[in-house]
Amino acid sequence: MRYACLIALMALLSVPVCAQAISVERPVGTSLTNGGTDNLGSKTGKGLMTLTYVVGNTDAGGNLNASGTWVTAPGSEASNVSWAIRFTDPISLAMGATSNVEVDVNPIDDGSFALNVYLATNDTAGNSNFQIRIRGSTGKKKKEEDDKCSTGNGTPFGLLGLLGVLCGLALVVRLRGSRA
Repeated sequence: MRYACLIALMALLSVPVCAQAISVERPVGTSLTNGGTDNLGSKTGKGLMTLTYVVGNTDAGGNLNASGTWVTAPGSEASNVSWAIRFTDPISLAMGATSNVEVDVNPIDDGSFALNVYLATNDTAGNSNFQIRIRGSTGKKKKEEDDKCSTGNGTPFGLLGLLGVLCGLALVVRLRGSRA
């Protein structure tokens, strides 16, 4: 009981008085960390991909505010990709509120692509410049296993053709042998 007041005081002082905490999810329920990567994996073919990020305020200390350009991609921060951002500017979120931010990602050429996404906020919990690295790769559709079959389309001399030629040769040899 002697230390109960001291423990209560320490607990009270450890709670932030006015803090905002940003949460970013994609898909909903999957939290992304500041500085983390949203790996899109390998996609067949190029084409526009729209990614929806849910930005939320997880702290009751005050509104989470974000405004300005969501994405900055100077120099090497965007490679082999064009992009566009759609969101309501400015974002001001009370505790528990969320807002959607859509990022259109369009790979330019086959191969890997990457983009750094930044969100400047008034988050006092160390995430005032929240960053996500979006990366993935695109390429031609891989051939199905059936396309590798020697009798598939595009193979001029498949196994069946070869078998037919061998049977024909065996027949010719046998017929010549029976005449002698």
